[in-house]
Amino acid sequence: MYDIKAHGGKSPLLLIAFSGVGDVANNTEVRFEWGNSLINACADAHILFIKDNARRWYTDENGHQGVADYIKGYQTEHGIERTVAFGLSMGGYGALVFSSLARFDDVVALAARSCVGEASQFDSRNRKLMKQLPEGPYSAISQRLTADTRYTFLSSLDQVNDLMHFHHHRQACPNGRFFVTRGDHNIGNEMNMRGEMGRFLAWLSGGCSASQAPPGITPATEAHFAVARHLVRAGRGAMGFKEWQQAFGTLAEEQLPLFLLPNKVQADIEAGLLTDYYPCPSHTFITQPYLQPYLGAGWYTAEAGGVWSQGYWHEIKGRLLSQSEGAAELEPRHIRLRFELYYPPSQNEPAVIEAWNEGERVKTMKVERKNRFPSVVIPLSIEPDGRFSLLLKTPGAIIPADVSDSGDTREIALFLKGFVVT
Repeated sequence: MYDIKAHGGKSPLLLIAFSGVGDVANNTEVRFEWGNSLINACADAHILFIKDNARRWYTDENGHQGVADYIKGYQTEHGIERTVAFGLSMGGYGALVFSSLARFDDVVALAARSCVGEASQFDSRNRKLMKQLPEGPYSAISQRLTADTRYTFLSSLDQVNDLMHFHHHRQACPNGRFFVTRGDHNIGNEMNMRGEMGRFLAWLSGGCSASQAPPGITPATEAHFAVARHLVRAGRGAMGFKEWQQAFGTLAEEQLPLFLLPNKVQADIEAGLLTDYYPCPSHTFITQPYLQPYLGAGWYTAEAGGVWSQGYWHEIKGRLLSQSEGAAELEPRHIRLRFELYYPPSQNEPAVIEAWNEGERVKTMKVERKNRFPSVVIPLSIEPDGRFSLLLKTPGAIIPADVSDSGDTREIALFLKGFVVT
């Protein structure tokens, strides 16, 4: 049921990483998570990696005592003075569950559920797995919290389901610490895309001080909880224009989740403020379904997972929300792109991509075929009002039907999966 892997350290700090659900769609096995990243970021710490092979959100009591005894024995044997347990999604739930079974000084729950099984019907994800979880003592996490543990919750502001659980966590743990970030449910992937994984894990293991949080992670505000509470009461993620205007029409753009930004743009249009630059939060990995408003000329229609480039020139643009209007000195900014490339069957030489900013070529990239999912960082100029525009040139764009038996007659080169401005 549960597996444990240990990594020895030198300090009296023990980190316990609970694994998430893994690749459910392909039914692959649950894997230990955070491995090399955690070891590299916290080299002296002792680390235990724990996974729930049955994907039961760590609620199956068969095996609980064995895991708890192992943790307690490890703490005693290695003179552990401080233990931090954490995990993402199912792993975050596991850290919360085991906080009542072993001694943890800190628990950090990343995008974690507040309940599972029948009680979590408001959550649209993993419903098949949820139906398999019987009602029991670990179905609601509010029953497992302990007074001697410090709890920290981190949620993505842009994920409807996570926000609803965030609201329930606050009700269950009013003395906990609550932070928000932006972008994907997979906060680990978010940190990788921002280039902040090492700093993030050091922050997490160091106690999650608000003053030491990586860029893009901020303490949750009452405005954030107001949105979460509204979603819970409405029982749905969608929010029409009139509903938004009445409830959150005065909320600052920076406080709005990505799924509410279209309503803000509608309000701007109604006020006669037409704009070609869609509001873009910084330190946010923008993926489908949010990519389309940030794409200018040179793209085909977005599809599942991303969007194909069209022709040779391709524009990405937006208005950075965190930028101070009229700022005298603008700090250096970068845009990080994640994409795939189309290689003709006979092409072995690297693909060339050029990045242009303000009429100048700022970077030329040569991507090897073996690099399936490149991630590149490009300098980005930001206007005083936050506007930015980046041009990508793909001189090797080609029509697949011309070089293979494919029926695809589009002229393509690059499949953009997402970007983040840092």
